[in-house]
Amino acid sequence: MKWGLSECVKDNGGPKKQWLPKGIVIPTYEESEPIKVKIRRNNWHPEDLFPKYVEVSGSKGCPSTFGDPLKPVIIVESELDAILIQQYAPHLVCCIALGGVSKKPDWNLHARLKRAPLFLLSLDHDEVGKKGYAFWMKLYPNLRPWPIPQGKSPVML
Repeated sequence: MKWGLSECVKDNGGPKKQWLPKGIVIPTYEESEPIKVKIRRNNWHPEDLFPKYVEVSGSKGCPSTFGDPLKPVIIVESELDAILIQQYAPHLVCCIALGGVSKKPDWNLHARLKRAPLFLLSLDHDEVGKKGYAFWMKLYPNLRPWPIPQGKSPVML
């Protein structure tokens, strides 16, 4: 694939077709190389049979890191939230987007968080987000919840 992602093939060895819906393209890079491309669909609605976010085949299924990995970490659900925080506070934090509240840390992120003296977790202010804190707080004593004071997510502040 010309985007730098892994090429996906069908069981018969032929190339797998890609679905690239119209929407906001959200790339994730690792050392200047694309590792994941996600699209936030423009025409998504709550009754839609297809997801709001589409991860392009060949993308690495890991959290997305935005900013200087040597800075203190704040973890959020959405890549768009992470990009917005990074736009306004690159001198303060490195943002990590899980890509959804149900996503768990991969081994690299887990090792990094275990070594960190402190990190913030700011899940969406909804029922699923509130329940999500329990998993993280059991696993990481160095975590500090950083709940959204109003609205649903950091983007809405």
